[in-house]
Amino acid sequence: MRSTEAIPSHLPSSVQGPDLAAHVALLRERMDQAMGSLTERQRTALVLYEVEGYSHAEVAEVLGVPEGTARSDLFHAKRRLRPLLESGMKGGLDDAP
Repeated sequence: MRSTEAIPSHLPSSVQGPDLAAHVALLRERMDQAMGSLTERQRTALVLYEVEGYSHAEVAEVLGVPEGTARSDLFHAKRRLRPLLESGMKGGLDDAP
């Protein structure tokens, strides 16, 4: 016979509930739409800097532009994304389980 122990009720579930899954899907869709509103160079600069961790100088080198232009692309990309994403975050993850 196999010995088992009860799972304590205070442990969080490793399964994502349908409400959280729907919220994550909505955020992903909103992020895709917001990223689609950027120019290709702004998108590339943003991903290289924020996701991949490249420096401003490295982003500029990859894009083949001066560092100031890469910084400007990042500034404008973030400025464009902020209102689009903030409107989708109201009542967002803080309300999720």
